[in-house]
Amino acid sequence: MQPSPQFTPPEGSSSGQGSGVWIFVGCGALLLLLLCAGSGGLVFYAMNRGQALAGGPGVGPGGAPVGPGSSSVGALPSRTVNATITMATGNAPVPVGTNCNFVVSAQANANSPTGVQCRAQVVCGGQLLFGGPDVGYFTCTVVEQPPSISGSDPTTTAQDGVDAAMSIDTAAGTLTVHDDGGVHGAYSVTARIDSVL
Repeated sequence: MQPSPQFTPPEGSSSGQGSGVWIFVGCGALLLLLLCAGSGGLVFYAMNRGQALAGGPGVGPGGAPVGPGSSSVGALPSRTVNATITMATGNAPVPVGTNCNFVVSAQANANSPTGVQCRAQVVCGGQLLFGGPDVGYFTCTVVEQPPSISGSDPTTTAQDGVDAAMSIDTAAGTLTVHDDGGVHGAYSVTARIDSVL
C-alpha cells in the first residue's frame, strides 16, 4: 500500500500565512456567491414587475391573479378624461358646452369594496368641481382594455364637509357632479365623456 501524497508548504513559509490566504479566498468566494444570489433576485423582481406593468399575469389586491381586462391597478396607468358639459342647473359655475379635462389615478386599497380607490380633480372650464387638496377620492372599478373607469363619491359637501358628489362611468359616457353647499353652493352638472386616454 502506497502512502497518500501530502502537501508540503514551500520552505520559508509559515502556517499562519497559509491560513490567511485561505481565509481571504473563502471570504472572496462567499462574497461572489452572495452577489450572484442578489443579482438573481433582482432579475426575478424586475421580470415580474415588467410583466405586471405590461398587462400580463400579476397579483392584484388580496393576492388574486390579475391580467388584461381585469381590475388590475398595476396594469392601469393614470387616465386623462375629456368631457363636455351637457346640462347645468342651480349655481353651476360652468355653462353648457364647457370642456372638462382631468386625470383619474387608481391605487390598491384593501378597505375599498372593489379593492381599488381612484382619485380625480374634476376641472371644467378652469373651475374645480370635484376634489381639492387631499380629497377627490372615490371607490371605483378600472378596466385596462378598452380603458374605462366607473365609480362614485355619493356624499356632498354638506354630508362629508370636503367636496361635491360625483359619479363617472366612461364606458357609458357619463359624468355628473352635484353639490348642496361648498364654494359654489347648490348646483348640478352633467357631462358627456368624449375620450379616455
